[in-house]
Amino acid sequence: MRKKSFFLRFLIPGTLVILCLSLMLIASGCRKKIDEQADQFVINMKEISAFMAPSRNRMDFTGGIYAWPKDEPFKEVIQYPDLHTDKPLYGELPVYSDLLNVSKTLYWVIDESAGPGKGYDTFFVDLNNDLDLGNDKPLTVQKSPPKGAVLKKEYMKQQTCFSTFILEFDNDNNSNHSIEVMPRLWFDNGSPRLKLVPTTVRRGRFKLAGNKFDVYLGYDSVRDKLNDPLCSFFLVNKNDPETPATWEWAGSLIATHRIGSSWYQFSATVHGDKVTAIKYEGDFGTLELGAGSRDFKNLGIKGSAFSSDRHGLAIGSDITEAGAMKLARSCRLPTGDYTLSSTTIQYGPLSIGISKNYHSDGQRMAKIRPKLAFEKWVYGIKIRKDRPFVLDFSNEPEVLFIEPTRTQRFKDGEEVKVMAVLIDPVLDIMIRHLSKMMDTYYSDGKKRRNQKLTSLDPKVIITRADGEKVAEGVMPFG
Repeated sequence: MRKKSFFLRFLIPGTLVILCLSLMLIASGCRKKIDEQADQFVINMKEISAFMAPSRNRMDFTGGIYAWPKDEPFKEVIQYPDLHTDKPLYGELPVYSDLLNVSKTLYWVIDESAGPGKGYDTFFVDLNNDLDLGNDKPLTVQKSPPKGAVLKKEYMKQQTCFSTFILEFDNDNNSNHSIEVMPRLWFDNGSPRLKLVPTTVRRGRFKLAGNKFDVYLGYDSVRDKLNDPLCSFFLVNKNDPETPATWEWAGSLIATHRIGSSWYQFSATVHGDKVTAIKYEGDFGTLELGAGSRDFKNLGIKGSAFSSDRHGLAIGSDITEAGAMKLARSCRLPTGDYTLSSTTIQYGPLSIGISKNYHSDGQRMAKIRPKLAFEKWVYGIKIRKDRPFVLDFSNEPEVLFIEPTRTQRFKDGEEVKVMAVLIDPVLDIMIRHLSKMMDTYYSDGKKRRNQKLTSLDPKVIITRADGEKVAEGVMPFG
């Protein structure tokens, strides 16, 4: 028997929903040019310590990459070393070969060499990748870590920086490549946390649209190449305190940046020793926010979008290298197909947060790792040269239940967790943080200039087939 899809429909005061944006990309040639007005040119990048990166984006590199400790050993490991603690911390380190794929997984374990409760001070990692940690040299605690390696965060307790280790790679062109990594362990409310910190970044300088930019390239995860589109990449204009940009995708090579009146995309070599800037010279189209049949005057959009050819960009008004400064009712953007990424829309009296839908019915889809879901996203915002794309929120929204899943089964008396998201099923985007802007008043009844946001999270009632009410409560659009 065919199962019915579990959807719940309802109306939101005002109206609802989505928005859009666009941006396209760039083609690449190979010739070098040094004129800042050129379509493409290349700069050299030098390796520096990540702990010497400027304070405004140092944490982007020295914060580290999460590697979650576990209580149980991994069955893939043939042998662990003799341990002295009764609570070893086990983990794995995936090494990425490209955007999607893990080339190998290195396992690790952390021990208390002085015995239980004496402090975690020994780190074993399977560097030779033979699944035997007993033959690997242990890493010990650094007595004097580099300045900036120890993070001053209130939630970080018992922070420990271990000695670094080197991962060696053989690239396709028979050239060697390596990455130095420092494990950092701390405890948050009694729970262990580990981050792996690549200790070097690449730095260079571009002159674009009359402005000088310091360029920083680093690792978003432990990987054997620095040309992956998700590698960390930042443009820092010393004359603009708003850089580096913070909109979604802005801190990676996958981003396309608006600089002056032009759009630029960047790429790097495998070793990160060179970075190329390419100016977009293609067609443009228009994205418009429409009111449809509603009597709304105040419309605007600001945020980021992602294209079907895997590039992110900022959308809105007054776009600079720092991102969109203002909401815009319409935007001129490079042609292409897009989905909204992390966006805010002002739609008459409503404030709407939008993101791509990374859920399917009864199953959460990958947001970033370990497998990207780019190919599963719907790129329903079509920006074309000959006609504008008007987003007027005419699609009827649906509530998609992501928990419980279709395959889950429950025992009598067992508690059931119910989670749902509000989506536009045509554009396949999530509607989040839905609020209504309300006027505020002084005690004497006079209207204030400012407004406040009142959540429109709905009250949900769950009933049996016979109408008996099982549960009810407010379900936020998160």
